Amino acid sequence: MNSSRSKRVLAYLSGMFPPVAAVATLMGFVAWDFVVQSMGKSPVLRISWHTVVGALSLMLFSLLMRIYDELKDVETDLQLAREGDPRYVDRPIVTGAVTVADLVLLRWVVTGLLVALNAPLGFPLPFTVFVGVLAFQWLTFKWFFLKDTISNNLILAFATHQPLVPLLFVYLLSVVATERPDLAFDGRHALAVFAFWFPMASWEIGRKLRARDEETSYDTYTKRLGTRIAPLIPAVLLSVATTITLALVSSRVWIVSQLVLAAFTAVAVFLFARFAITTSRRHSDLRWVVEAYIGVSYFILALDLGIGSAVVFSFA
Repeated sequence: MNSSRSKRVLAYLSGMFPPVAAVATLMGFVAWDFVVQSMGKSPVLRISWHTVVGALSLMLFSLLMRIYDELKDVETDLQLAREGDPRYVDRPIVTGAVTVADLVLLRWVVTGLLVALNAPLGFPLPFTVFVGVLAFQWLTFKWFFLKDTISNNLILAFATHQPLVPLLFVYLLSVVATERPDLAFDGRHALAVFAFWFPMASWEIGRKLRARDEETSYDTYTKRLGTRIAPLIPAVLLSVATTITLALVSSRVWIVSQLVLAAFTAVAVFLFARFAITTSRRHSDLRWVVEAYIGVSYFILALDLGIGSAVVFSFA
Protein backbone atom coordinates (compact mmCIF):
# COMPACT_ATOMS: atom_id res chain seq x y z
CA MET A 1 0.00 0.00 0.00
CA ASN A 2 1.66 3.24 -1.15
CA SER A 3 1.93 6.29 1.10
CA SER A 4 -0.85 8.31 -0.58
CA ARG A 5 -3.26 5.38 -0.37
CA SER A 6 -2.26 4.76 3.26
CA LYS A 7 -3.06 8.38 4.08
CA ARG A 8 -6.44 8.16 2.38
CA VAL A 9 -7.34 4.92 4.17
CA LEU A 10 -6.23 6.27 7.55
CA ALA A 11 -8.23 9.45 6.97
CA TYR A 12 -11.25 7.33 6.03
CA LEU A 13 -10.90 5.18 9.15
CA SER A 14 -10.52 8.21 11.42
CA GLY A 15 -13.71 9.70 10.01
CA MET A 16 -15.98 6.71 9.44
CA PHE A 17 -14.64 4.33 12.09
CA PRO A 18 -12.92 6.59 14.64
CA PRO A 19 -11.33 5.39 17.90
CA VAL A 20 -14.51 6.20 19.82
CA ALA A 21 -16.40 3.73 17.62
CA ALA A 22 -13.76 1.07 18.26
CA VAL A 23 -13.97 1.69 22.01
CA ALA A 24 -17.77 1.49 21.92
CA THR A 25 -17.57 -1.80 20.02
CA LEU A 26 -15.07 -3.14 22.53
CA MET A 27 -17.33 -2.09 25.39
CA GLY A 28 -20.20 -3.87 23.69
CA PHE A 29 -18.20 -7.06 23.48
CA VAL A 30 -17.19 -6.88 27.15
CA ALA A 31 -20.81 -6.29 28.17
CA TRP A 32 -21.98 -9.23 26.04
CA ASP A 33 -19.21 -11.53 27.26
CA PHE A 34 -19.88 -10.70 30.91
CA VAL A 35 -23.66 -11.11 30.53
CA VAL A 36 -23.26 -14.55 28.93
CA GLN A 37 -20.73 -15.74 31.49
CA SER A 38 -22.73 -14.35 34.41
CA MET A 39 -25.58 -16.73 33.57
CA GLY A 40 -23.44 -19.62 34.72
CA LYS A 41 -23.38 -21.04 38.23
CA SER A 42 -19.83 -19.89 38.83
CA PRO A 43 -19.27 -16.21 39.76
CA VAL A 44 -16.00 -16.29 37.78
CA LEU A 45 -15.67 -14.27 34.57
CA ARG A 46 -12.79 -15.60 32.49
CA ILE A 47 -10.78 -13.43 30.10
CA SER A 48 -8.43 -15.27 27.73
CA TRP A 49 -7.07 -15.21 24.21
CA HIS A 50 -10.53 -16.26 23.05
CA THR A 51 -11.86 -13.06 24.59
CA VAL A 52 -9.28 -10.98 22.75
CA VAL A 53 -10.06 -12.68 19.43
CA GLY A 54 -13.78 -12.21 19.95
CA ALA A 55 -13.35 -8.49 20.73
CA LEU A 56 -11.06 -7.87 17.76
CA SER A 57 -13.32 -9.87 15.47
CA LEU A 58 -16.38 -7.85 16.48
CA MET A 59 -14.50 -4.63 15.68
CA LEU A 60 -13.31 -5.99 12.34
CA PHE A 61 -16.76 -7.33 11.43
CA SER A 62 -18.21 -3.89 12.24
CA LEU A 63 -15.58 -2.22 10.06
CA LEU A 64 -16.20 -4.69 7.23
CA MET A 65 -19.91 -3.93 7.45
CA ARG A 66 -19.11 -0.22 7.11
CA ILE A 67 -16.87 -0.86 4.09
CA TYR A 68 -19.49 -3.05 2.41
CA ASP A 69 -22.10 -0.32 2.91
CA GLU A 70 -19.77 2.26 1.36
CA LEU A 71 -19.14 0.07 -1.68
CA LYS A 72 -22.81 -0.84 -2.09
CA ASP A 73 -24.00 2.76 -1.86
CA VAL A 74 -21.44 4.57 -4.05
CA GLU A 75 -23.94 5.48 -6.77
CA THR A 76 -26.65 6.41 -4.26
CA ASP A 77 -24.30 8.58 -2.19
CA LEU A 78 -23.09 10.44 -5.26
CA GLN A 79 -26.66 11.04 -6.42
CA LEU A 80 -27.78 12.34 -3.00
CA ALA A 81 -24.73 14.59 -2.82
CA ARG A 82 -25.59 16.04 -6.24
CA GLU A 83 -29.08 16.74 -4.93
CA GLY A 84 -27.53 18.68 -2.05
CA ASP A 85 -28.48 16.29 0.77
CA PRO A 86 -26.48 17.68 3.73
CA ARG A 87 -25.94 14.21 5.18
CA TYR A 88 -24.06 13.06 2.07
CA VAL A 89 -22.18 16.00 0.58
CA ASP A 90 -19.19 15.41 2.87
CA ARG A 91 -18.98 11.63 2.55
CA PRO A 92 -15.38 10.51 1.83
CA ILE A 93 -16.37 8.69 -1.34
CA VAL A 94 -18.17 11.84 -2.55
CA THR A 95 -15.36 14.28 -1.81
CA GLY A 96 -12.70 11.95 -3.21
CA ALA A 97 -11.01 11.60 0.16
CA VAL A 98 -11.10 7.85 -0.45
CA THR A 99 -11.51 5.86 -3.67
CA VAL A 100 -13.38 2.68 -4.49
CA ALA A 101 -10.04 0.94 -5.07
CA ASP A 102 -8.94 1.97 -1.57
CA LEU A 103 -12.06 0.46 -0.04
CA VAL A 104 -11.74 -2.76 -2.03
CA LEU A 105 -8.18 -3.21 -0.79
CA LEU A 106 -9.20 -2.39 2.79
CA ARG A 107 -12.01 -4.93 2.50
CA TRP A 108 -9.57 -7.71 1.66
CA VAL A 109 -7.15 -6.69 4.40
CA VAL A 110 -9.93 -6.80 7.00
CA THR A 111 -11.23 -10.13 5.67
CA GLY A 112 -7.73 -11.61 5.84
CA LEU A 113 -7.27 -10.44 9.42
CA LEU A 114 -10.60 -11.98 10.42
CA VAL A 115 -9.68 -15.35 8.94
CA ALA A 116 -6.21 -15.26 10.51
CA LEU A 117 -7.68 -14.50 13.93
CA ASN A 118 -10.42 -17.11 13.86
CA ALA A 119 -8.80 -20.07 12.10
CA PRO A 120 -6.81 -21.10 15.22
CA LEU A 121 -9.90 -21.08 17.49
CA GLY A 122 -10.94 -24.56 16.47
CA PHE A 123 -13.39 -26.61 14.44
CA PRO A 124 -16.36 -27.09 14.43
CA LEU A 125 -16.86 -24.29 16.97
CA PRO A 126 -16.47 -21.42 16.66
CA PHE A 127 -14.93 -21.51 13.17
CA THR A 128 -18.03 -22.86 11.39
CA VAL A 129 -20.17 -20.11 12.92
CA PHE A 130 -17.53 -17.57 11.95
CA VAL A 131 -17.61 -18.78 8.34
CA GLY A 132 -21.41 -18.60 8.38
CA VAL A 133 -21.35 -14.98 9.57
CA LEU A 134 -18.70 -14.06 7.01
CA ALA A 135 -20.72 -15.69 4.24
CA PHE A 136 -23.96 -14.01 5.31
CA GLN A 137 -22.22 -10.64 5.44
CA TRP A 138 -20.92 -11.19 1.92
CA LEU A 139 -24.43 -12.05 0.75
CA THR A 140 -25.70 -8.73 2.15
CA PHE A 141 -22.94 -7.02 0.17
CA LYS A 142 -24.24 -8.78 -2.93
CA TRP A 143 -27.87 -7.94 -2.03
CA PHE A 144 -28.49 -11.70 -1.98
CA PHE A 145 -28.17 -11.46 -5.78
CA LEU A 146 -31.50 -9.59 -5.83
CA LYS A 147 -30.23 -6.02 -5.94
CA ASP A 148 -33.06 -4.50 -7.97
CA THR A 149 -35.64 -6.02 -5.64
CA ILE A 150 -33.99 -5.44 -2.26
CA SER A 151 -32.14 -2.17 -2.81
CA ASN A 152 -35.35 -0.41 -3.82
CA ASN A 153 -37.32 -1.58 -0.78
CA LEU A 154 -36.07 -0.34 2.60
CA ILE A 155 -38.30 -2.70 4.56
CA LEU A 156 -37.09 -5.70 2.58
CA ALA A 157 -33.49 -4.53 3.00
CA PHE A 158 -34.03 -4.34 6.76
CA ALA A 159 -35.58 -7.82 6.86
CA THR A 160 -32.74 -9.39 4.86
CA HIS A 161 -29.78 -7.51 6.36
CA GLN A 162 -30.66 -7.15 10.03
CA PRO A 163 -30.30 -10.89 10.82
CA LEU A 164 -26.57 -10.30 10.49
CA VAL A 165 -26.56 -8.62 13.92
CA PRO A 166 -28.01 -11.54 15.91
CA LEU A 167 -25.78 -13.88 13.90
CA LEU A 168 -22.78 -11.88 15.12
CA PHE A 169 -23.89 -12.38 18.71
CA VAL A 170 -24.40 -16.10 18.08
CA TYR A 171 -20.83 -16.18 16.79
CA LEU A 172 -19.64 -14.42 19.97
CA LEU A 173 -21.67 -16.94 21.97
CA SER A 174 -19.80 -19.75 20.24
CA VAL A 175 -16.50 -18.08 21.19
CA VAL A 176 -17.58 -18.04 24.83
CA ALA A 177 -18.71 -21.67 24.54
CA THR A 178 -15.21 -22.79 23.59
CA GLU A 179 -13.79 -20.74 26.44
CA ARG A 180 -16.32 -21.82 29.07
CA PRO A 181 -17.39 -25.43 28.39
CA ASP A 182 -18.79 -25.49 31.92
CA LEU A 183 -21.61 -23.10 30.99
CA ALA A 184 -25.03 -24.62 30.34
CA PHE A 185 -26.51 -22.69 27.44
CA ASP A 186 -30.29 -22.33 27.43
CA GLY A 187 -33.13 -20.02 26.45
CA ARG A 188 -31.72 -17.15 28.50
CA HIS A 189 -28.86 -16.83 26.06
CA ALA A 190 -31.33 -16.59 23.17
CA LEU A 191 -33.06 -13.78 25.06
CA ALA A 192 -29.69 -12.09 25.54
CA VAL A 193 -29.22 -12.09 21.76
CA PHE A 194 -32.48 -10.18 21.38
CA ALA A 195 -31.56 -7.79 24.20
CA PHE A 196 -28.35 -6.81 22.39
CA TRP A 197 -29.87 -6.91 18.90
CA PHE A 198 -32.91 -4.68 19.46
CA PRO A 199 -30.92 -1.52 20.30
CA MET A 200 -28.90 -2.01 17.10
CA ALA A 201 -32.12 -2.41 15.11
CA SER A 202 -33.41 0.75 16.81
CA TRP A 203 -30.27 2.59 15.74
CA GLU A 204 -30.70 1.46 12.15
CA ILE A 205 -34.28 2.73 12.09
CA GLY A 206 -33.51 5.86 14.12
CA ARG A 207 -30.88 7.11 11.69
CA LYS A 208 -33.39 6.96 8.83
CA LEU A 209 -36.18 9.04 10.31
CA ARG A 210 -36.95 12.45 8.83
CA ALA A 211 -39.63 15.09 9.02
CA ARG A 212 -41.74 15.52 5.90
CA ASP A 213 -39.94 18.70 4.85
CA GLU A 214 -36.56 16.93 5.22
CA GLU A 215 -37.32 14.04 2.88
CA THR A 216 -35.31 13.70 -0.33
CA SER A 217 -34.99 10.86 -2.82
CA TYR A 218 -33.25 8.94 -0.04
CA ASP A 219 -35.41 6.09 1.24
CA THR A 220 -36.39 6.42 4.90
CA TYR A 221 -38.60 4.58 7.35
CA THR A 222 -40.74 7.68 7.80
CA LYS A 223 -41.32 7.72 4.06
CA ARG A 224 -42.23 4.02 4.06
CA LEU A 225 -44.19 3.78 7.31
CA GLY A 226 -45.16 7.36 8.04
CA THR A 227 -43.97 9.81 10.67
CA ARG A 228 -46.54 8.57 13.18
CA ILE A 229 -45.59 4.89 13.13
CA ALA A 230 -41.89 4.68 12.23
CA PRO A 231 -40.56 6.51 15.37
CA LEU A 232 -42.55 4.25 17.67
CA ILE A 233 -40.76 1.09 16.50
CA PRO A 234 -37.39 2.02 18.10
CA ALA A 235 -39.25 3.07 21.25
CA VAL A 236 -40.83 -0.36 21.54
CA LEU A 237 -37.59 -2.20 20.72
CA LEU A 238 -35.59 -0.29 23.35
CA SER A 239 -38.27 -0.92 25.96
CA VAL A 240 -38.23 -4.65 25.24
CA ALA A 241 -34.42 -4.72 25.27
CA THR A 242 -34.30 -3.05 28.70
CA THR A 243 -36.95 -5.40 30.08
CA ILE A 244 -35.05 -8.48 28.90
CA THR A 245 -31.69 -7.16 30.11
CA LEU A 246 -32.92 -6.37 33.61
CA ALA A 247 -34.74 -9.70 33.81
CA LEU A 248 -31.55 -11.56 32.94
CA VAL A 249 -29.05 -9.76 35.17
CA SER A 250 -31.05 -7.85 37.80
CA SER A 251 -29.60 -9.97 40.60
CA ARG A 252 -26.05 -9.00 39.57
CA VAL A 253 -26.55 -5.33 38.69
CA TRP A 254 -26.81 -2.58 41.29
CA ILE A 255 -30.28 -1.12 41.86
CA VAL A 256 -28.97 2.37 41.04
CA SER A 257 -27.72 1.10 37.68
CA GLN A 258 -31.07 -0.51 36.98
CA LEU A 259 -32.81 2.79 37.68
CA VAL A 260 -30.37 4.67 35.43
CA LEU A 261 -30.98 2.26 32.55
CA ALA A 262 -34.74 2.46 33.08
CA ALA A 263 -34.53 6.26 33.11
CA PHE A 264 -32.51 6.36 29.88
CA THR A 265 -35.07 4.06 28.29
CA ALA A 266 -37.92 6.33 29.41
CA VAL A 267 -36.16 9.38 27.96
CA ALA A 268 -35.55 7.59 24.66
CA VAL A 269 -39.20 6.49 24.45
CA PHE A 270 -40.32 10.05 25.18
CA LEU A 271 -38.10 11.54 22.45
CA PHE A 272 -39.24 9.07 19.81
CA ALA A 273 -42.87 9.58 20.83
CA ARG A 274 -42.41 13.36 20.71
CA PHE A 275 -41.24 13.15 17.11
CA ALA A 276 -44.16 10.88 16.25
CA ILE A 277 -46.53 13.50 17.67
CA THR A 278 -44.92 16.70 16.42
CA THR A 279 -43.33 15.33 13.22
CA SER A 280 -41.06 18.37 13.41
CA ARG A 281 -37.56 18.49 11.91
CA ARG A 282 -36.38 19.92 15.23
CA HIS A 283 -37.09 16.52 16.79
CA SER A 284 -36.18 14.19 13.92
CA ASP A 285 -32.46 13.64 14.62
CA LEU A 286 -32.70 10.71 17.02
CA ARG A 287 -29.71 8.56 16.19
CA TRP A 288 -27.79 10.07 19.11
CA VAL A 289 -30.55 8.94 21.48
CA VAL A 290 -30.00 5.27 20.65
CA GLU A 291 -26.23 5.71 20.69
CA ALA A 292 -26.46 7.19 24.20
CA TYR A 293 -28.71 4.32 25.32
CA ILE A 294 -26.32 1.72 23.90
CA GLY A 295 -23.30 3.41 25.50
CA VAL A 296 -24.93 3.65 28.91
CA SER A 297 -26.26 0.09 28.87
CA TYR A 298 -22.90 -1.36 27.77
CA PHE A 299 -21.05 0.63 30.43
CA ILE A 300 -23.43 -0.40 33.20
CA LEU A 301 -23.33 -4.08 32.31
CA ALA A 302 -19.56 -4.21 31.89
CA LEU A 303 -18.86 -2.24 35.08
CA ASP A 304 -21.40 -3.83 37.41
CA LEU A 305 -20.84 -7.42 36.30
CA GLY A 306 -17.06 -6.94 36.28
CA ILE A 307 -16.99 -5.48 39.79
CA GLY A 308 -19.50 -7.96 41.17
CA SER A 309 -17.66 -11.02 39.91
CA ALA A 310 -14.27 -12.63 40.18
CA VAL A 311 -12.50 -11.75 36.94
CA VAL A 312 -9.78 -14.28 36.06
CA PHE A 313 -7.19 -13.61 33.35
CA SER A 314 -6.06 -16.79 31.61
CA PHE A 315 -3.51 -16.33 28.84
CA ALA A 316 -1.42 -19.43 29.35
